[in-house]
Amino acid sequence: MNATKQTSNREIQQILMPRIDALNKKTVYAEYEDPSLPPILYRQVVNEKGLKSKTHPDTTKSNDTLCLHFRFLGNIRDNSNDGLASHYRLLSVGIEKGNRLLKDLKKLGYVLIHEVPSNNPNGGRPCKVPSLTPEGKKALEAYEARS
Repeated sequence: MNATKQTSNREIQQILMPRIDALNKKTVYAEYEDPSLPPILYRQVVNEKGLKSKTHPDTTKSNDTLCLHFRFLGNIRDNSNDGLASHYRLLSVGIEKGNRLLKDLKKLGYVLIHEVPSNNPNGGRPCKVPSLTPEGKKALEAYEARS
């Protein structure tokens, strides 16, 4: 018969205690203790650098994602005939970030996209013009009332 040796609780404690002690040293248990790791910065997580805006003087506020969403909605309301490229230029964002903002607003049901045929007699790519939905108008009005 094969007899297997069972490890006692004491032996398990002796094996695990150094590992547990190392974890306890790196763990912050209360908010008043100094953290052992640097803080997590939101802009680093979402990979946004905070571009300087020519049209909005407060650059720190103007590039927060939520603020950009509502600035985008305001631009759509104020410049209802402009295409997406013009709106992105007004926000001082690139195509990738602008498309991400647009995707978020479409998902919330705040924006619709209409394709307007090209003015070029030889044809061409249609212009994509965003417009606000009733929900988008309500959200923008509520945001502006708070500011």
